[in-house]
Amino acid sequence: MKKVLIISYYWPPSGGAGVQRWLKFTKYLKQFNIEPYILTVDSETASYPVLDKSLLNDVPKDVLISTAKIFDPNNFYEKLLGKKAPQGTISKKEKKSFIGKITGFVRSNLFVPDSRMLWHFHATKIALDLLKTHNIKTVITTGPPHSTHLIGLKLKAKCNFKWIVDFRDPWSKSFFNDYLKRNDFAVKKDEKLEQKVIEKADETIVVSEGMKNDFVIPLKNVTTIYNGYDEADFESKKTQQTKQFVISYTGNFKDNQNIKAVWESIEELFEENQSFKKDFELHFAGNINVSIKKDLHQYKFNQAIKYHGYVSHNTAINYMIKSAVLLFPIPQAAYNENIITGKIFEYLASKTPILSLGPQNGKAADILNTCARSPMKKYDDKIAIKAFIFSEYLLWKKNGNRKVKGEKHTFYSRINQTKELAKLI
Repeated sequence: MKKVLIISYYWPPSGGAGVQRWLKFTKYLKQFNIEPYILTVDSETASYPVLDKSLLNDVPKDVLISTAKIFDPNNFYEKLLGKKAPQGTISKKEKKSFIGKITGFVRSNLFVPDSRMLWHFHATKIALDLLKTHNIKTVITTGPPHSTHLIGLKLKAKCNFKWIVDFRDPWSKSFFNDYLKRNDFAVKKDEKLEQKVIEKADETIVVSEGMKNDFVIPLKNVTTIYNGYDEADFESKKTQQTKQFVISYTGNFKDNQNIKAVWESIEELFEENQSFKKDFELHFAGNINVSIKKDLHQYKFNQAIKYHGYVSHNTAINYMIKSAVLLFPIPQAAYNENIITGKIFEYLASKTPILSLGPQNGKAADILNTCARSPMKKYDDKIAIKAFIFSEYLLWKKNGNRKVKGEKHTFYSRINQTKELAKLI
């Protein structure tokens, strides 16, 4: 078997979407004659936004997993302020304390490219030992956190191997940077690090076609490998009929996904139709910023909202399957026509109708069209949004939860995407 060292900060017991991409690739790589070795952060010293121990069930028992310790400033932040550092649900509306402003400035301008950057000091030494001990000739680094790629840079300066850089999100052009108050020095330093990684890498992977344009310099030898969905996660699950007409969103809900036209459409249906008012529920299965909850509280349908907080990946899939409609808002941000998010593939695999909002010329819209799903709607097109919700409600009222027919989404299965990765390796 060809050997490959995969260096990823996120790995079980960490939860969230970021961990699943390389966990699932690792699960299937041996089927394509690739033997993966994993280097990840020591979970005792790491700061994970969320935990999901159920993902440990997907880790192959015969894979060698090595860990590197980290001094993570997020742990210091948590002890100082008594709460986790804002990450997936960060909001521009949220008021910060004096200490919060100071720690935010330090995080944004001293820890470049990100607050996990100190990991690479210990990880590089362990990675070198793994390369020599097991005679590994291929290394993959995946980000974010993009500081993981600094390990690849250090290794590349010391020994000869094929370096594949995987970008799950853009780097300096990430919409997350809109929330950071960076000075010019930090911005330029971030861009220089990004450029250095791109120049030194032998191959580059992105998660969508449009993402190729989201970097400071053109990518070389670039391949698109989608996140996809794991068919095994859906095999034993069946359509569930529910007593309520449930619209669900799974995952972290950010303030740039707070679409006023959706809430106004629901509010009008809630007031105009007593049957809809009786049957409707809106579910959030994931973290949601308190400022968004305050916005939603002004609506009368607030009484029909269920906040579940972070749930395991398996539970999230159950919500996808048993819902009548899934809410899929592309973040309102620069370059958002290139955003697809990993969520879209599991939404497609659930076969539940999807209310999608975002740029109609974007890559996510292209995927929906390819899979013969309801087209992407504009953020402010309340007429189309309201019509879609009500038409799905009428179908639900008549026949219960329905599933969209068709198998065009199967191209995006994890095993098919792993096959493409194996070719590249």
